[in-house]
Amino acid sequence: MKPPLISVLMPVYNCGQYVAEAVDSILNQTVIDFEFIIIDDASTDSTVEIIRQYSDPRITLVVKEANTGYTKSLNMGVSMARGQFIARMDGDDVSLPERFAEQLNLFTSRPEVIVCGSCMTVIGTNGPIMFPETHTEISIALLSSNPVAHPSVMIRSSSLKKFNYVPEKEPAEDYHLWTTLISEGQFYNIQKALIQYRLHDSQISSTKKEVQYKSFFDSRHELLRRLPYSKEKYDDLLTRKSLIPEISNSQDFIKASKWFSDLKKVNKNSGLFPEVAFDDQINHWMTNAALGFFTNHLFQLSTIPLLMYLPLNDVIRILKMHGKFLISKVTT
Repeated sequence: MKPPLISVLMPVYNCGQYVAEAVDSILNQTVIDFEFIIIDDASTDSTVEIIRQYSDPRITLVVKEANTGYTKSLNMGVSMARGQFIARMDGDDVSLPERFAEQLNLFTSRPEVIVCGSCMTVIGTNGPIMFPETHTEISIALLSSNPVAHPSVMIRSSSLKKFNYVPEKEPAEDYHLWTTLISEGQFYNIQKALIQYRLHDSQISSTKKEVQYKSFFDSRHELLRRLPYSKEKYDDLLTRKSLIPEISNSQDFIKASKWFSDLKKVNKNSGLFPEVAFDDQINHWMTNAALGFFTNHLFQLSTIPLLMYLPLNDVIRILKMHGKFLISKVTT
């Protein structure tokens, strides 16, 4: 049997209220050459019964006996996928009819692209949520945020199957995948909303948000470690504290300042990130680290000489900030 052009991968869990709309939006795509792999993670609501009502032969439904998690469902679907491209979809979102056609056109015209996302709208709100467009913009944005909407992406199967998702990185498994794939090929976000994203109460809890942030931070740190700076001179504990920032003593502040400067130099030589945009991001981190440190230490005589490690604009900003703080103390 001839393999399909696209494998649509949709993990589901207890989304019976929305899943029919999600399935319909895929079946109504203007491109019809796809298989639709749906992995149910042992739902306890009507999700499975609703999906079983569809007779479209392109649908393959797998119902897991036990709930093992979203990322493992994704990897199961990736292993089953036969298409040249894998399109992601979530069971509570909606894909616009022309989504696949737009993404396939992009892949055809840009063979260097391995990940193609899009902008999106949030159901019940006005206006699209925009994401950076070009590979250069996306690679820099990865250092501070998640610049690719996971349920919007279509990925070349060969690239995704090479790496897969990492369950330990859930619920930031998508961000970790982007930091891995960014050096394998080009990324691109189509500058129009091709999906409608749904926000509701059953999404990530505040507890999971803390786990998500830690996973995001770890993956960002791993991304920076690809730069060839001295890992012996600047150990992981120091570099992590520099990014949070949690610099608590003068020695660490000096080291952090030197690390930030060295990052600019090694990136310029390696070309891993666009130089100007990368330097701007480093300056932002350096400013945050300095503000955090001098908030607690500025008027200690031993720390005043450390201001020499900062750009003049940062020194002025810190002095102004503390001047306002002292005035407020005097007048209250």
